[in-house]
Order: sequence, then structure tokens, then C-alpha cells
Amino acid sequence: MAHIPILEIPEDIHKLCENYNGVFKKPQFKNFERFITGIIINDKANVQALAQGFRRNGGYDGLHHFLSESFWDYEKVLETSISVIKHLDETHSFSEKGWLVIDDTLIEKYGKYMEAVGKFYDHSKGCFIEYAHNLLLLLYVDNRGNSYPLKFDLYLNEEYCQKTSERFRTKIEIAKELIQYAIDQGIDFGGVMFDSWYFCKELADFIEANGKDWVTRCKENRKMVYQGKTTTLQKFAKSISAWDMEKVEAGNKKFRVLSLKASLTSLKRGVEKIRVLISREYDENNRLKEPVFIVTNRKDFRVERILSTYQMRWTIETYFRDAKQHLGLGDYQVRGLKGVKSHWCLVFTSAIVLELMRAYAITKLGLEGRLLTIGEMCRKANDRAICSIIEWVIESVKERGMEKKEIFEYLGFCQS
Repeated sequence: MAHIPILEIPEDIHKLCENYNGVFKKPQFKNFERFITGIIINDKANVQALAQGFRRNGGYDGLHHFLSESFWDYEKVLETSISVIKHLDETHSFSEKGWLVIDDTLIEKYGKYMEAVGKFYDHSKGCFIEYAHNLLLLLYVDNRGNSYPLKFDLYLNEEYCQKTSERFRTKIEIAKELIQYAIDQGIDFGGVMFDSWYFCKELADFIEANGKDWVTRCKENRKMVYQGKTTTLQKFAKSISAWDMEKVEAGNKKFRVLSLKASLTSLKRGVEKIRVLISREYDENNRLKEPVFIVTNRKDFRVERILSTYQMRWTIETYFRDAKQHLGLGDYQVRGLKGVKSHWCLVFTSAIVLELMRAYAITKLGLEGRLLTIGEMCRKANDRAICSIIEWVIESVKERGMEKKEIFEYLGFCQS
């Protein structure tokens, strides 16, 4: 149900928001709590929609000012989230066995006057988007089911930077800055994952220079040197029979895999070898999918470990989907970049709050983590908000003797 009146901040959300109290002044913190609660409970996250939930208190002006004009440091909010996660029990905190994932997404907008929008090619749609923000996200994941958004940044294309005299940064440069941020914050992690677009010598060398591992998908046209011969990954894959490849199961999926130690010319490391997996998923009817090429600097990892590790990279895809669908990542209507970044910060903070609520439900209530998706957690919060309305109505009728008209007016509903 959209835009239901929120009579009070749910106790579990309030307790978790208290962790951020030191970042804000008192009036700001009140609006911070409202934003987080509204994002979780309602199905839209623009200021107008969120204010509808708090319409009993006339919340629009306060929320709009908090997002676009009020001075608070979103960087400190993100750092506070990291501090909170560090103090969780070892099951839910950062781990050396965890991985950082880097990826980006386009958020389409519909006006050229919104700051920092640019024209970008959308590979999923196969066309250019005239006005969009290109958001890069750094996500922490591990094999215990934890996933935390840590930091975000905005990619600005060269045309925009020339017009505004902003310093142009490539996505690779931004990716390196995000990884360095995690290191500077003292976050435990073992390696970095990314898709084929980010795979290059510059990023691989940077990660290894910091003593970390990397796993990535590789484009099929990359040249590989194997047993003294140079060929593309695609040509090599066509030269072998999939049914002669090793059978492997990882993440409830079945694969035919060939594991090689080879060198990629694009890494420019001479004869130094890396691990290359040629992987073809197949179903119960033995129907093969097209080959996928996964590479890593860890030559000692077992095939199953490489596959299951890279499967965790998909978490960031579902994170973007859930953030857009359930948390309103792209719902902002503010024009200024300050408001845009503040909105992103609040969306990802609400995701952290949901992850902490999920951790409590798993640890204290014994619920299964796989059943507690972002969507399910939002629905549970929505249900509690509706229950609080029902309880308030019953109490108002029984104890205060309020008439139906008074109740509707108090809740902000208009009877037709």
C-alpha cells in the first residue's frame, strides 16, 4: 500500500537510526528517521511521496529542506554505517573472506536541468538514454549472506566535465578510489570482483599492489597465450568439446569447466600466468549455455571456489534492482547534486538498516535468511505500520470516543 500514514517510527527502526544520532542536529535527526522509515514502508521515495506518509505533521517542507538544503555530511553517514557493521558479531561483520563488488547502473531522468545528468548508452535497452545519472556502487558481500553498500560515486562524462570545468575521471579511476576508500576505512576483505567492462591492467595491478585478490568475467575476444600459442578465448573454446570438460556444481548450478593457467596479453605481464576458467552452464536436459570466461589472479583456488565466488558478484545486480524497486533509488526529483547524493545516501542507509534488521531476525528469531529479501523486509515493515493504524483506530473509538470523520481527518484521509 502506497503512502499510508505513519503514526510513529517503528521501535526497531528507531533503535537502529539512533546509531546515526551524532551525525545530525536534533531537527535533522527527526527528518532522517522519517526518511529512513518512509523509504522502507512506502513504495516511492521522492519527497512528495514520503511526505504523504507524514502528512498528519505537514512533513513536506521539512523533508525537502533536509534533503536539498540542510547542511549534513553524507560521508559521515556512510562512515557511521561502516562503524556499526564493524561492531556486529563475527557472523555479520566484515571478514577477510569477504569480497568487494564494483558495478554501475544508469538512473534515467526526464529533464536536462537536473544537475550532472548526461547522455549514456544503456546496454540492457540497446539504446542511448538522453538524460541519466551513472551511479557507481561499492558493495561488500560474503558467503554468509551478508551484503552492505559501502560507498557510491557519480561518473560524469567528458562533455559535462568540459562544460562545468569538473575534473574528468574514468570509471576505472573511480573504481580505484572506491577500493582505496574501503582500505582507508579499515574494512576487512579478501578481494574485489567486477564484470568484464572493468577488467584491465590498471585495475588488476592496483588491487594486487594492495595485497588483494581479484575475480572477474573476461570478454571473449581477449587474447590468451597458452602453451606457447596465442589465440582468443572464443577461438580456444570452440576448439574443445564441452563434454570433455570437467563436471562441476556450484551454487545449485551445473557446469562443464576447463581450468587453465595461461597469460592474457592485455595484462602485459609476459609469461606470468593467471587462472582462466572456460565455463558452460547446462540444465537437466544437458542443454548447454554459451561459454563464460572467468579469470582470477589466484592460481591455487579450486574450480568450485572460483565459480561460487564469482556468483556472489550477482548480488550487486539484485541490489540495484531491489534498491530501485523497493527503496526508490531513482525516485528523486530534486535538481541539485547535493540533494541527489543525499537521496542516494539515505536509500543505501535504509538498505543497511534493513540488513541489520535481517541479521537480528536470523540471530535472535531463528528465521531463514533466504526468506528475508529486501522486498520481504519492506513488506513486514509496511504490515507493522498498518497494524499500528488499526490499533490506534480501535483505541481512539473505544477510549477517546472519536467519530469516524475525526479519525479520517486525523489520518489525513479525505472521504469522497
